Amino acid sequence: MNDILLSTRGTVGLCAIVKRDALPANIDQDIARIALEKNAPVQSEYFVTYLNSKYGQDWIERNSTGMVQQGLSLESVRQIPIPCLSTQFQQSVSKLIQNAYQLRQDGGRASQDANDQLVSLLGIDESFRDDTCNTVPFSSSFAASGRLDAEFYQPKYDELEKHIRDHGNCIRLGEAASLIQRGRQPSYADGGLPVINSRHVQSGFVDLVGERYALEPDSDELVIKKGDLLLNGTGRGTIGRCAVYLEDSNALPDNHVTIIRCPTMDPVFLSVYLNSVAGQMQVERFYKGSSGQIELYPEDIGNFLIWDAPVSVQKSIRASVESALQSKAESFQCLEKAKRAVEIAIEQGEEAAMAYLEGRQFVTQTIVQDLAQKAPYFSIDAVRDWLAEQKMSYKPDTVKTYLSRQKKEGKIFDAGRGWYSSIAKPYELDTAPVEKLVGKLKQAFPLLDFACWSTEQLNEMLRHQLAKHVQFVYVERDAIDSVADWLKDHGFHTYANPGKAEIKRSFAIEGKTAVVLPLTTKTPHRDGFATIEKIMVDVLADTEPFSVINIPEFVGGASEVMKSQRIDISELMKYSTRRKTDVSCWIKDHLIH
Repeated sequence: MNDILLSTRGTVGLCAIVKRDALPANIDQDIARIALEKNAPVQSEYFVTYLNSKYGQDWIERNSTGMVQQGLSLESVRQIPIPCLSTQFQQSVSKLIQNAYQLRQDGGRASQDANDQLVSLLGIDESFRDDTCNTVPFSSSFAASGRLDAEFYQPKYDELEKHIRDHGNCIRLGEAASLIQRGRQPSYADGGLPVINSRHVQSGFVDLVGERYALEPDSDELVIKKGDLLLNGTGRGTIGRCAVYLEDSNALPDNHVTIIRCPTMDPVFLSVYLNSVAGQMQVERFYKGSSGQIELYPEDIGNFLIWDAPVSVQKSIRASVESALQSKAESFQCLEKAKRAVEIAIEQGEEAAMAYLEGRQFVTQTIVQDLAQKAPYFSIDAVRDWLAEQKMSYKPDTVKTYLSRQKKEGKIFDAGRGWYSSIAKPYELDTAPVEKLVGKLKQAFPLLDFACWSTEQLNEMLRHQLAKHVQFVYVERDAIDSVADWLKDHGFHTYANPGKAEIKRSFAIEGKTAVVLPLTTKTPHRDGFATIEKIMVDVLADTEPFSVINIPEFVGGASEVMKSQRIDISELMKYSTRRKTDVSCWIKDHLIH
């Protein structure tokens, strides 16, 4: 009990602790057993957490030797340095590991409950696996099935099928499924969608640790979506393993994984059924090939006989599985939190690590430092992602409370609904170039909603300042002609919502030039003056045909302004969406979503 096992060859560095209920077992020459003295200054749970941390793994990697196959000698294991932190901190880490273990046990029981419930309702147990031989005529064997292997005709399979039929509604999977299709060999790349292979598809869950990526294919059918059932179709020991993909993001199957979509049946219930004796016996019956390589093809999977259980049964089994997966996820979070705490203790000291474990000031101390250094603007979603990376679980309201507190303390600043910034100074737009125009329009059209800006307001963002300027006036669509006529009567060279052909044919900057354009719903403006957020979008959306602004130069200048003076990111993004304008030129380098 509490011995630590460390892999020393092949997959060097895998590490685990032996718990009380572990079965007696031997270890081979590739595993090192570490037993701590009773009076040792480190506790087993803390030690194994340190070994699994990035610092422990880094030491193991640096001290492993070998060309073809890496290895860690026992002498090197004896030389592993261990940070001797306080007993209080080690006990806190140990408690997390113990909680993780208990949660894992709870999840295992819930998963077993789902299987036991299904098997009990069907009345199927291991007695159906009797390998008694059978004699069948040619007409009902090879002539009907095309199978010559004797195992296919063992009576246990006929008994299983009869038993399933006797227990209620049943159907061939191929008749119920809208899709049964194996993946293809993906085109691996540095980015794209994660690739799911047979190693990831475990019995009852999809393990995404260590996935690779590939480019998304043209065919949508080959993309794994949330709720898809995945079944391993090759390899002795892995064939027939089944799990539901429950991630929100899409993925790709490789050529060993089959996607099953069955809209009339709960996929979680179906995965439990296929992983049970009833499903695995059919895997044994229908796979093809020799001991070297066995295959389970989509057409054979379609022949599986499935119990179409009552909805209440499917929901009950799903609830047990969801409880098991929740326990598994919480167990993983405990392990990751313990590991991160050890890393923080090494990096920042025990006080910071204990603050992290207890959920105290760790967030407020580091969130600005970690996020604001990456980009001047970050969203509340980015904060939640950051917390997840730090292995911290917080309710949404708690996150808002922390952010509100930091705003009051002047550590972060408001950048629009759901957005924050490390930049204290808000951008102040010079409205002088359009103040006279705005004032006259208010007098002439007191009930009109409008927004004005001038290219003169952008001079500070341009290396080559403009000598001639254009006033842009945005008004309600049905008022464009009236406002344009009024501007003409008051000495403006005016263009009323001109098309590209008209601009190309006749546009010129002569004296006071004004362009009247339609006002978009919920345009960001204040008392007739366009905001900087509106101007940034309008320049990209409207000015190119007029050739009055060097847009790349403006983008560069506006980018510099955004780094030193705070703008409203929420308004910028919402208005750009309404204008269907791409503002990625700023979002890419300045924002963390």
